Amino acid sequence: MNKIAYIIESPIQYHVSLFKSLNEREDMDVTAIYMSKRGVDPVYDEDKEVMVNWDIPVLEGYEHVFLETLPFHDDEKAGFWDRANYGVSKTLRDGDFDAAILHGYQYLTNVAAMYACKSAGIPVFMRGESEDFFYRSLRKKAARDAFVWVLEKILDAALYIGKENKKFYLNHGFSEDRLFHVPYCVDNKRFNPEKRDEVNIRGQFGIDDDEVLFVTASKHRRDRYVSDVIEAFSKLPDDQDGSLVLLGDGPVRAELESQAADSPRRDDIHFTGMIEQSEYPSYLAASDVLVHPSSETWGCAINEAISSGLAVLSSNEVRGWPDMVTPGVNGFVYPFRDTRALAGQMSHLVRHSEEVDSMGRESRRIAEELDFDLCGDNIKAAVEKYGR
Repeated sequence: MNKIAYIIESPIQYHVSLFKSLNEREDMDVTAIYMSKRGVDPVYDEDKEVMVNWDIPVLEGYEHVFLETLPFHDDEKAGFWDRANYGVSKTLRDGDFDAAILHGYQYLTNVAAMYACKSAGIPVFMRGESEDFFYRSLRKKAARDAFVWVLEKILDAALYIGKENKKFYLNHGFSEDRLFHVPYCVDNKRFNPEKRDEVNIRGQFGIDDDEVLFVTASKHRRDRYVSDVIEAFSKLPDDQDGSLVLLGDGPVRAELESQAADSPRRDDIHFTGMIEQSEYPSYLAASDVLVHPSSETWGCAINEAISSGLAVLSSNEVRGWPDMVTPGVNGFVYPFRDTRALAGQMSHLVRHSEEVDSMGRESRRIAEELDFDLCGDNIKAAVEKYGR
């Protein structure tokens, strides 16, 4: 039985599901070490002036520890100094772990934990979303690269989440034999095409059964570019039957609703508002195509969509797309913010709706390959090779 510490900022559904799955294995005992209770306690949403309390439990089915925080810790800003905890060294030593996994290196506690592991003789692995794709100023790039040079000397192995992340490690001197594929993935039982009939989204909005139903699952913020989806959808000809449903809420929802009201396809654009996390998989499964217009290091919404059996239209700045979208097979990829290109892809799927079903089946096949078993097997391989 391999005892593993997983040091991460706070309980997040994606990772919690992994922890539960790993602890169901007979060869692994994982303890999550958290820096913050964010995600456990209700959070005040300043934009909506309401308390948000998700209805999915995040502390069940696995061992976990919350580190004590230093006085200058700030749970809202989440800067380097604002995840500052004490007790990490004692927690690691007392746990008698065979290996520790650090999720990223963006906080003071991550760095402290890394050195605590080395001091205690605990092999340490890195998992996170690091990449070399996005622009950084010369000063920031030099500082980051210098720190990663140190990381390469300290870390025993790296658990890459996908192709872009693997490229990062190779670019910074990690040898292939120190890299293990532990992808971001979701619970394929929770997100499943079989949940399609659990919510009548078409009846709710008067959408015909033969219409292609496009969906977005991004929070309504400017840096999620949901307005691009409305703009692209609005370019579809009147004679093409399709609908767009925007899941969720956010600070720019009123602006998006105003944009939709001015669209020539205003009657085909619908907003759900905030939905419970327990209902979210059903809303996805009841749709046909996820449109993900973001610019980000991975794109967990795509994980959820392919697990739910949806075709995917992704921006090329969602850097997890090479792992989850095969253009022409289970979706398409368009240049970031190019609404004309996105409109063309949406139009293609409306005109060739028979492709949507086959793409959805291929998405589900990809999701079943990127599963918790793969994560567990490769973590086990890393521990067997570099653990104590």
